[in-house]
Amino acid sequence: MMLGFNVWVLILEFMVRDFDLFSSVYIVVYSIEMVNRKSRAVRRRISIDEGASSGCSSDDNEQEEEFLLEDNSSEDDEEVIAAREKVKNYGRGWKSVALLQESDNDDNGVGENESESDGGSVEVNVGDGEMDVSDADSESDGPNSEYLESSDPGSYRDSTDEDEDLRDDAIRKKSKFPKFKKDEGMTYGTLRMNLIGVELNVGAKDCPWHIFASFNKEVGGFQIKTYVHEHSCDPKRGLKRLTTKYLVSKFYDTVAAHPDIKIRYLKPFMERILELDVNLTQCKRVKKSILADLAGNCLKEYGKLRDYVEELVVSNPGTTVSLLTDRQNEDDPPTFKSFYCCFKSCKEGVLNGCRPVLGIDGCFLKGLVKEELLIAIGRDGNNQMFPVAWVVVLVENTDTWTWFLNLLRHDLGTAEGEGWTLISDRQKGLVGAVADTWSKAGHRYCCRHFYANWCKTHAGRQLKNLLWALAKSTNISDFNLKYKELEKVHPAAAKDLMLVDPKYWCKAFFSPFSKCDSCDNNLCEAFNGTIVEARSKSIISMLEDIRRAVMRRIRDKRVGVASWKNDFGPLIKKKLQNNVKESHMWVAEWNGGGSYEVKCGRSQYVVRLREGVCSCGAWELSGIPCLHAIRAIHDNGERSEDYINL
Repeated sequence: MMLGFNVWVLILEFMVRDFDLFSSVYIVVYSIEMVNRKSRAVRRRISIDEGASSGCSSDDNEQEEEFLLEDNSSEDDEEVIAAREKVKNYGRGWKSVALLQESDNDDNGVGENESESDGGSVEVNVGDGEMDVSDADSESDGPNSEYLESSDPGSYRDSTDEDEDLRDDAIRKKSKFPKFKKDEGMTYGTLRMNLIGVELNVGAKDCPWHIFASFNKEVGGFQIKTYVHEHSCDPKRGLKRLTTKYLVSKFYDTVAAHPDIKIRYLKPFMERILELDVNLTQCKRVKKSILADLAGNCLKEYGKLRDYVEELVVSNPGTTVSLLTDRQNEDDPPTFKSFYCCFKSCKEGVLNGCRPVLGIDGCFLKGLVKEELLIAIGRDGNNQMFPVAWVVVLVENTDTWTWFLNLLRHDLGTAEGEGWTLISDRQKGLVGAVADTWSKAGHRYCCRHFYANWCKTHAGRQLKNLLWALAKSTNISDFNLKYKELEKVHPAAAKDLMLVDPKYWCKAFFSPFSKCDSCDNNLCEAFNGTIVEARSKSIISMLEDIRRAVMRRIRDKRVGVASWKNDFGPLIKKKLQNNVKESHMWVAEWNGGGSYEVKCGRSQYVVRLREGVCSCGAWELSGIPCLHAIRAIHDNGERSEDYINL
């Protein structure tokens, strides 16, 4: 039985969810129904004419003419044409139309104005025009028509909620439209490319380069329709959209890290990054805006320092935090003077797991306020840095160093630094502060800074090697021999070198109690390098970066110890292995007791295994068996690892 016009409308209303599309399809279906009625009417008239010639009455002809509705639609109607185009784009959901057309053909046969259909497509003739509605089986499978589950814009809608008879034909397919990829760019052949979320810039008016894109409702974005990729214009370095607001956001971190940067340096830097011209006035506005914002943030953080101190104490019980402020008048608001912080975990770590050695140093901050950061760095069992305490002060002098060292002495529980060793760069006011607060502690000068001052008047590679040979001498005999060698080469340099007492920079005069033979302050320099970015921030932001960096380091080192294969660190093992390699050329001779005499050529040393000392001084100074001791240990049938100091 043939389906009527109302049934067609109900089926299509169920299939097409969009109201605008349904309205358009409604017009086309109405046109199709009118064509079908016309064709049936033609066939009916032919049968009536044949019946009249065979003797049928004319009443039937009049009755048929009354049954047919008048068709005022035109094949050139704009709404009909637009509806046909939409139906072509949504042809995959039209198998129901094909099925209905096939049932119509079964009831009435194939007319003169109808084409036979195999159920995969429907061809409807309306006058001289045609409208083809094809199934997916009749489509050409191009490289982009592979079946898959796709969420790309432009892919066909998932119709799993449709009628069960139509669900198999609603398979989601790969999008027919290529999607713009920033790393690949656009080529001449990428028409109908999706530009969802892409900013499109156009060229000059006198250049043939042209691109046109229009909104595609199907993909929910713009698609390229016209693209001329050839250029005839020269590149322009000026851009009106290069506003001060954009430049501030682009170079905020750069100016914040270098607030003293000159405009003559900032301008070429910005132009090189952007590859555009930036005028001098704009550079000044950018720097002024950034510095004003930094100043505002800086003042706000200084106003929150007391709250920050209270939060540190509450969240880290046992932590020492001290904040000093100053007032010139009673009615004036307090001004910042200094800030000290030593966390409880840092105290416990340096007392229980580190050597009694502290490197102290100071460095300048790079923010708007020209303050200084003073630090105290310990040395753990693997000869690596262990942050202990840090201070922010306005200026580095004897008073600030004395305040810092007194707080540090109290936290570490020492009266005058007994058993401790300090290594410094002889900063301004530090030597006097150490003498007043840590009077019983050993004080070493960093040999690198000592050489940097000495080489200003005595430069040269030979003098440099002689100085370092003197500094690394582990016994007084070797020191005297090497000093005489320096006197022969350059008497004035040797004389100037002795202006500073060797007990501050030569290993032969260091106390062996700390079991550390270092004569430089590199660990402090390494710590300053790790916080170089934090030093350009305002005070609370900087202190928080330092706190998190210390927390991560303690965590990572604690986890790393679990992978150690020995009871000592890998750096200690490496140094021990180097001594083992050098010990093979020495000969050990036992004296019958607990001592050995170790010889190599004209050099000989005495090793006492029970006391853990060697006459060369290196074993007692570092706590790691020297090459002479290792030769004696092996001759005694023992392992050198068992003689490492705890």
